[in-house]
Amino acid sequence: MLCSLLLSKKTSSNKLRFKLDRKNELKFNQFIEVDKYLYVWEDKGNEIIKTDSLLNPISSYNIANSINAIEHSPHDNQIYISTNSGVEIISETSALINDVRSNEGVLYFSNFDNQYIAFYQNTIEIGVLKQNKGTINFIKRYDSDFTNVAFDKFDKNIILGNDDLMLFDIQKKQLKKFPKIKPYLKNGIIKNIKVIENDVSPFVALIE
Repeated sequence: MLCSLLLSKKTSSNKLRFKLDRKNELKFNQFIEVDKYLYVWEDKGNEIIKTDSLLNPISSYNIANSINAIEHSPHDNQIYISTNSGVEIISETSALINDVRSNEGVLYFSNFDNQYIAFYQNTIEIGVLKQNKGTINFIKRYDSDFTNVAFDKFDKNIILGNDDLMLFDIQKKQLKKFPKIKPYLKNGIIKNIKVIENDVSPFVALIE
């Protein structure tokens, strides 16, 4: 059973669809909004397309590795791409973090308030990013597997969704769960989650 919730104030729960100047219609199910532009991509794909608010394509970017997540950082106005080989900036091809431990890919990366946070398969890492090099000041391994988790920022914390809803408190460095919400998932899986600022509902999710 598919239970669809709104992904944003202006788009429906269906996958974002638009036609480019190509023969086939491309389907994109992930997006972020940056300065009235949209950056859209397919989950685990390797192409990012920048569009205007009407989904008219402006430019495209090809990434060598599968895309796990994309996050815009107002702190330095950069767009960070989390891939299976590290983290990249959309305007650069060199990896920001080269020393990925145990060949683990970066599932989610965000940089704000003079520090970054990175999620690996079973590990959360916090540190300071200077000149594209990270200095780690917190690292912890968890029983949870973050491989298929949906991420988004929530009030300078990170909200996570899969078969459960969780929140990582960056200040306290604690991973919290919300057991009271689990029954509402009805054995479904959160496939995508978006935080909506200044809205009555703090976030929305696409649940399958």
